[in-house]
Amino acid sequence: LVFFLSILIYFASRREIKWRGREIFELAAEPVEDDSNGYTTRPRPVGKITYSRQEILSFARYAARRLIALPNITLKNITLVPIKSGDEYGRLLGLSGDYRNATWVNFDADGNVSVHISQKDYLDYRQTLAFDPLCSALGQLFIDFIALHQRGEGVKIIDRMNDLHLGAFS
Repeated sequence: LVFFLSILIYFASRREIKWRGREIFELAAEPVEDDSNGYTTRPRPVGKITYSRQEILSFARYAARRLIALPNITLKNITLVPIKSGDEYGRLLGLSGDYRNATWVNFDADGNVSVHISQKDYLDYRQTLAFDPLCSALGQLFIDFIALHQRGEGVKIIDRMNDLHLGAFS
């Protein structure tokens, strides 16, 4: 019992068993200014990126393995759902409903990227942030992550999140 408890504490201190959704949202909010225009339910197109189906699948597997986001893979789209600590059980067990009600970043077969931020996640920010720039920043963050992964620099993704110095249980 002591052995397994020490292993659990080791992984918790290295943030290896913690979903990284909080870090994703904090990184996305860094470049966004406070604003009074608020939440909207519509998804926002963010941009376009060039990738092969294998590259985006590889990144989706990496994101799931490193607890960055939970992928939803279809023939035409790959949707990544960042999950914050505390929300993981409902999402993993299917009790939270469809992923379309959550925050997600979608990559289609043509390379188009679109983002939806759920009202719950938007209201978790302490400041009222401009919604469209926040969506753009979240989409650009994942575009940057894919570019790092394509270059074989996936460890820099985790380093960026670790640089935020958020607690292991946040």
